[in-house]
Amino acid sequence: MQQKPPPFSLCDGKHKPAGLLRTDGYTLALQQNDFAPGSPKVTLHGLWPGSKSGSGDKNQPYGCKHGEEFDESYLTIFGTLLRYYWPTDSKYNNTMQCFILSEWMKHGTCAVIPGADGSAFRLPQEAYYRTAFVLTNEYNANPALQKRLQDMEPIISASCVQCAYLATIGWIDSTVNSVPRMSSECIDQCFACGDSWANCPPANLDSIVLLDPTNAPMPIQNYSIPSIGFGMPELSSDIIPPWQGTWRSFGAEQHGSGKFEFAQTFTEDTLTVTTDSPYPQTCAYEPRSDREIVLKNCGTNHHLEDCLIKRLPNISGFEVAFFACNHTGAPAPVDFYVAMDTPNCGNFLMFRCKSSLAPGCVFSPDINPAAAPL
Repeated sequence: MQQKPPPFSLCDGKHKPAGLLRTDGYTLALQQNDFAPGSPKVTLHGLWPGSKSGSGDKNQPYGCKHGEEFDESYLTIFGTLLRYYWPTDSKYNNTMQCFILSEWMKHGTCAVIPGADGSAFRLPQEAYYRTAFVLTNEYNANPALQKRLQDMEPIISASCVQCAYLATIGWIDSTVNSVPRMSSECIDQCFACGDSWANCPPANLDSIVLLDPTNAPMPIQNYSIPSIGFGMPELSSDIIPPWQGTWRSFGAEQHGSGKFEFAQTFTEDTLTVTTDSPYPQTCAYEPRSDREIVLKNCGTNHHLEDCLIKRLPNISGFEVAFFACNHTGAPAPVDFYVAMDTPNCGNFLMFRCKSSLAPGCVFSPDINPAAAPL
């Protein structure tokens, strides 16, 4: 069953043949599993490159030039993984051979991610399948992904797919238990698009680039995000302390109200800002993941937008968090990296002493003398 994909799809995009559309992100097409006993609750329909250059259902590059011919041997090599993560629903009278052939010909031939130099790197056929397995496994194993990507066809960034690809490096087995997990650091990239292509950071990757193994992205220590030019140390796996208590904040806004330093106190479900600040003085908050909360229901304050607060790696004796609000009235930023790149988004750092160092720690919210020492 060796078939060569056409240079361009018969389906046209908005302004050009779909096979020439550039890749900006991906649709992770999932399906609730009610047909494959023994497989996870959510299985894979496909990993589909998508483009902002398209329109509606035509925003996908299809059948791209320079894609590999379909290699039927992978149906045997990955037989166990395909039946588990990528099963075929018999009600459609389809076979695994035809299903996977179609997914590769139509979508896999266009699969590109940011390479080592930032330009497009074409996923080899084996890497495409392994990357898809990693993403499906991570969705089923990671409650944060399930909560944040509730749609069965969520939009994920090209950097998210790159993160999944990086997890496959060195993985040569083909058993279900061998599927690697994605890095807890770069997995935040998966939330950058929200639920709309309009919010998705455009990757603008050439979908017809030739395969160049020398441009394959490689994992690096202290994973860095090229688009913002700095890296963050890996978050500790220790138990995360509760938010309750008083934190000290510093920050500045471009075209905003200037520089700030203020304290805020968290109770079980409420944040109270203890000094005059540009943000709501009292807000309820709700968790979005084990390291993130979103402010809600901010009373009579004129700042009606939601705000994101996210834990960052500890620095010496301090706990650190990031506080961001969009001044455009938009919802809370989807993650730390998006907030950093969002115009008119007020970004603040929050600090407090680690509880283990509190007795000898002099970092305290002195702008609120009544507050308990940290």
